[in-house]
Amino acid sequence: MTTAESAFLENLDRKLWNAADRLRSSLDEAVYKHIVLGLTFLKYASDAFEGRRRELEAQFRNRDHEYFMDPQTYGLTLEEDLGAELENRDYYKAVNVFWVPPPTRWNNLKDVAKLAPGAPLPWGGEMKNVRLLLDHALAALGRENQFLGPSLQIGKMSRCRMSTTPSLVSSYKVK
Repeated sequence: MTTAESAFLENLDRKLWNAADRLRSSLDEAVYKHIVLGLTFLKYASDAFEGRRRELEAQFRNRDHEYFMDPQTYGLTLEEDLGAELENRDYYKAVNVFWVPPPTRWNNLKDVAKLAPGAPLPWGGEMKNVRLLLDHALAALGRENQFLGPSLQIGKMSRCRMSTTPSLVSSYKVK
C-alpha cells in the first residue's frame, strides 16, 4: 500500500469514526448499527451512481466513443437529450451500479437537509425532518433496486432521536 493510499484510509477512518460518534451519543447500539450502515450504503450507492454518470456524460460527448451524441443530430436539444439519456437506468445496471432516483442522490439529500420543516421539496411534498427524509431515500433505493428491498433497514432513522442528523448529512464526505 502506498503512502497516499494509507493516508486516504486513515483520513476515511477518522471521518467515519467522527460521524459515528456524533450519531451514537443518544442511540442504543442495536439501532445505531442499522443507521450507520444505512447512511454508509446510501452514500456509497450515490457516489457510485454519480461516478458512472460522469463517465457516461464524457462518453456521450466523446466523438470517438460509441455512445457519442452528435450535436448535429440532436441540434439545439443536445443538453436536454443528454440529460434524458443520463437518466436511462440501463446504462447503470449494465455495469452493476445501483440505480439511484433523484430524491435519493446524496447531493440532493445534502441540499434538502438544510430546509426548514414545512418547506416544499423539489420532487414534491414537504420537508418533515431529515430522519424521515433519509428513511424515504432508503425506501426509494429499495424500490428501484428490488433485490435490495429486504436487506435495507427502512424506518430506523425516523424512529430515533438524532439532533445532529442535518449537519451530519451536509458534512459527510468519503473522499
